[in-house]
Amino acid sequence: MPSLTPEDLSAFCLRCHTEFTRPAQPGRPALYCTPVCRTEAYRELRQARARLAHFEGVVADLRRTVLYLERGDDSAPQEHIRHAHLQDLQRALDRARGTAEALAGGPERSLPPLEALVEAAAQVMTDLSSE
Repeated sequence: MPSLTPEDLSAFCLRCHTEFTRPAQPGRPALYCTPVCRTEAYRELRQARARLAHFEGVVADLRRTVLYLERGDDSAPQEHIRHAHLQDLQRALDRARGTAEALAGGPERSLPPLEALVEAAAQVMTDLSSE
C-alpha cells in the first residue's frame, strides 16, 4: 500500500461538496475547492445570519404579543414593557451591526463612523439593561 503525501490528501468543499486535493502547505487546510466557492459560502453565511436575526425578531414579537394577550395591555407589568423595548433596541442594534458589516464587505474591513455609532448604541443598550 503506497504511503500518502500531503499532495495526495483530498478534502470535500464545505459549500459544493466536491472532492478536491488539498495543497501541501503549512497553515490551515483549505476548506473550499476554489476562491469562488469561499466567497459564495461567506455570502451565504451572511444571508443565513440575517435571516436568523429576522426570525429571532419575529419570535420575540410573537412572544410579546402572547404576553400582552394573556395579561392584557393595561395590566402588563412595566418591567415586561421595558424588556420589550430593550429587545426592540437590541434587534435594531443587531441590524445596524449587520448593515455595517455588509457595507464594509465583511468583518475584516470596517466603516469607522458607522462602527462607532453601533458601538455607542451597544454601550447605551448595556447601560439600560443593567438598570
